[in-house]
Amino acid sequence: MPNSGFENLLKSVGLPANFVNQTQSQPVNWPTRSGEVGSQVNQIRGVSANKSTGPGIPKHVKSVTAAMSNAAKGSTSTVAVTFRRDPSDKNFSGVGVFVKGYQGNQSLVQIGGGSDSPITVVLNNTGEAVTLIVQAQGNSGAAPITTAPSTAIRLPKSTSGGFGTGSQGGYNPGNPPPATVVLPNAQVGDIIRFNTAGDGNWDAVNHVQSFISVVPMGGSIATYGATTGGTTDVPGTPVAVNPTSTSAWGRQLTSSSVASTNTVVGAEHGTGGNSTLIGMNAFYRMSIKLKTQVLTNARWWVGLGCWSNGSSAGHNNVVLINSTAYASDSPNKTTIGFRYSNGVDTHWQAVTCIGGGSQTTVDTGITPDTTNPHVFEIAWNAAKTAVNFFIDGKNVATISSNLPNPANGADAWGGMFFTADNKNTATSVQATWYGMHISVA
Repeated sequence: MPNSGFENLLKSVGLPANFVNQTQSQPVNWPTRSGEVGSQVNQIRGVSANKSTGPGIPKHVKSVTAAMSNAAKGSTSTVAVTFRRDPSDKNFSGVGVFVKGYQGNQSLVQIGGGSDSPITVVLNNTGEAVTLIVQAQGNSGAAPITTAPSTAIRLPKSTSGGFGTGSQGGYNPGNPPPATVVLPNAQVGDIIRFNTAGDGNWDAVNHVQSFISVVPMGGSIATYGATTGGTTDVPGTPVAVNPTSTSAWGRQLTSSSVASTNTVVGAEHGTGGNSTLIGMNAFYRMSIKLKTQVLTNARWWVGLGCWSNGSSAGHNNVVLINSTAYASDSPNKTTIGFRYSNGVDTHWQAVTCIGGGSQTTVDTGITPDTTNPHVFEIAWNAAKTAVNFFIDGKNVATISSNLPNPANGADAWGGMFFTADNKNTATSVQATWYGMHISVA
């Protein structure tokens, strides 16, 4: 039975009286996902909020790893990023790969993506430690980037120090150490070393290595190996520093706050009789681990220095520590070492000098600090024509001039040392040393 009241209401808003019958007899057409027209009703899709982990958001991938290989030799590296996805995750459509810390940028930058593992990208050989983050992505959004799994790698470094060419390797890939090659004259227990026979090749050498190691041990100093002379440190009231997870025993030295023209803290090994006794040309590598705990008004020296009583070559006749010898930026003393002079140097300097001769100084680019111990190392090249300087394992300088001349006898013999002065100011200087080591030829 017609509802005259309802029909009158339809007429009042401009609709025909049979409007209800018309709409009941005609289907409602809705666009489908593919763009076709159909009569489905349930075409409304949910949208997930940003950073959501709810329905429609894929699960994080797992087991993220990265492997590197050469791309353009010496210039770029191919990085293959692998991951494992949950095969039951119907919301997963692929991943985005992001990098952090690349080319000095600490922001996340997307460098690749895809649906299957591995994802391969090419990066410049910057020498940086970078983090690679893998973010799962889906049709309704992406998994939260803040909790996405990651892995860290260190890129190779170009020899130019930037993003250029010439990757720095541990050995010449054109002459790698032999694997199955039979070395002539090899004996049971021999090891291989590069160029010990002066032939530019890897050579079999006796496993017995001459070395000197000087290490603090509780309240005393222990010396091992081919001992050469005694060990002295100043001032004479050191404090034992207990081992940690990253450092063995240390020995902390603290000077008074009295102005002095001498060095006021330091340690040395290798002095005996009337001279230092280690041939400054006849060693493979020297290493000193040291924390420089005061920099203001301080000047630091670390390395090998010569003392020869009665020498007329510059200041070679002045002892290494607790003297005026290294209370100078230019000691005029046969030396291979590192220098930091507050107010003069911004970074550690690599230095070679000849007593009575000249001095060569090269900026390492490494800024000193008072918080962490650092390892200072020196090594000759195979031809004995240049000296390489290392800080914490990184080659920071190479010098080929003003090197010790073994023909000069005792004026080319040295001792391992570190020392510091307060530049004649009322400054207390403090250092903690953890060991001095040298492998001798």
